[in-house]
Amino acid sequence: MRVQGFSITTEDPAACADAFRFYGTRETVTDDAGAERPHPNRWRLVREVRAVRDGADYTLPDFDLPRTEPGRWRYFYPVPVMPGGREVWHADGEIMLPRAAVNALGGSVDFAGLLLYNLELKGVIAPGQLND
Repeated sequence: MRVQGFSITTEDPAACADAFRFYGTRETVTDDAGAERPHPNRWRLVREVRAVRDGADYTLPDFDLPRTEPGRWRYFYPVPVMPGGREVWHADGEIMLPRAAVNALGGSVDFAGLLLYNLELKGVIAPGQLND
């Protein structure tokens, strides 16, 4: 799936991530409520996307990620890599790209839209709120 990056003009480009690393896992666990979750500590690096800085302009270029499907990658986890190489892992940062998402999003989505779509899948935002 094609993920459209973004470009911003920032007052402090040095505070922006140098890259985003997308870790993936094929391993899942089922919680007490029957929901599937990524297995903790089973992430593998799938792709790194380097940011481009030009003065105050900051760009994360477009990139591709495969769909998440049973037997293949099940979850991805976007991890910002700060200057100096420090990774910043956030709670509940995993994302999915199931076939239904790829179809619903027309085969491509922007980076923020991908994160919002996954918040909707998790029930953090109301269904349909993504399109409001």
